[in-house]
Amino acid sequence: MLSKQDSCLFFEIHYTWESMELKRHKNSNDVIRLDAEGNWFHGEYPVLHERTVQFLHRNIALDEQGRFYLTGEDRPVYFEVDDVPYFIVGVERTIAGYLITLTDGSIELLDMNSLWIGKRDVLYSLVKKSRMMAKFSRSAYYEVTKDLKEENGKFVLIFNKKAYPIAHNPPPEFLKLQEEMREMKVREEKIEQDKKMTVKNRRSKTYASSKKHKKSKKPSRAAKKTTKKSRKKSKKR
Repeated sequence: MLSKQDSCLFFEIHYTWESMELKRHKNSNDVIRLDAEGNWFHGEYPVLHERTVQFLHRNIALDEQGRFYLTGEDRPVYFEVDDVPYFIVGVERTIAGYLITLTDGSIELLDMNSLWIGKRDVLYSLVKKSRMMAKFSRSAYYEVTKDLKEENGKFVLIFNKKAYPIAHNPPPEFLKLQEEMREMKVREEKIEQDKKMTVKNRRSKTYASSKKHKKSKKPSRAAKKTTKKSRKKSKKR
């Protein structure tokens, strides 16, 4: 159920897309996408309206098959994620730990046991009760690096005199989830291709059948000559 504020933003999305002259581009081929830097796209066009971007970030959900979709419609609106669904845009060091602010505006304690470094030395973590992955923004990363140290060739996060190792890969359960999602995507693409081939074959058969039917209706040359002769005879009579 959408809040009053989100309902207003939902209608504002459509208004914003209209003002961006995207009306002619809004069709089934236009994919909503969240890129690796946290930017939203609708088709090839970036979504720049600030409140619309906030709405999109706040309405991210994950279905049972591991696919991301947007809530707020009568049915799920699926979108593509280039890297992660959430980004950590703020970090505050407290007595209890690090309070992190996510792109959806929510605040939670950083899970210091789930940190890992990805490509280009980017820091990642699990969020949303370890159900989602998030990437640190540059400003948030710099805040955490104040407590990062290197021990025996490996980086660790030091908090309250305790060392939390920084892994080089996501947690195994997420690697498994990503593999399942890739396999599912391949299956879906195959199903879609099979559907297209089925439709194409049906159209080809229908066309061939109609063409054959037309040919069968079309009189032969001999029949035409016979018809002409019979007409001439009837005229003579």
